Amino acid sequence: MLYTTIIGAKITDLYISPLSYPQIAIALNNPYSISEWIRLVTKLPDWEVRSGVDWVAVLNNWIEEMPKPFIAQVHKVAIGDLGVATQLAEWLIYSAKVIAIVKRNSKGYYLEGLQHRMKYGIKDDISELCRVKYIGRERARQLYKAGIKTTVDLKNKKGIARYILKGYADRVFKGLE
Repeated sequence: MLYTTIIGAKITDLYISPLSYPQIAIALNNPYSISEWIRLVTKLPDWEVRSGVDWVAVLNNWIEEMPKPFIAQVHKVAIGDLGVATQLAEWLIYSAKVIAIVKRNSKGYYLEGLQHRMKYGIKDDISELCRVKYIGRERARQLYKAGIKTTVDLKNKKGIARYILKGYADRVFKGLE
């Protein structure tokens, strides 16, 4: 009789290659930087994106808030390919996060932050603002530059926030209640 391990079942649920697991497990037990995690993701068997592109550089530019047209021009990638790559990277980072949680590895929280950054193409400093509904990377950066760096600031500086958020302000504030 065959039995499934907890980690095996989770890998199946995540729909990632079983060959990706050993690489993720090794990374979870080492002090990987953000760039090293991105490099790992682009080397996994699940990475099925056009070859011949330095995807590590592309994804690093993305999470450093470089504009899509700039990334496309510099790295000679189509904006659609960039979208596919960021979604795939987010999914694989999510998968690594879930494996970390199952293995009771402390890197799960760290990977959640990286997953969020990959989803929105943001630096860490505006991550909290991008968790608010209707605030994406552009609005979050505008708020941050105006001195609104947290959701508490958003609530306390409604006048400035309303000016920046314009027609979305009421929806944003309603979501904060």
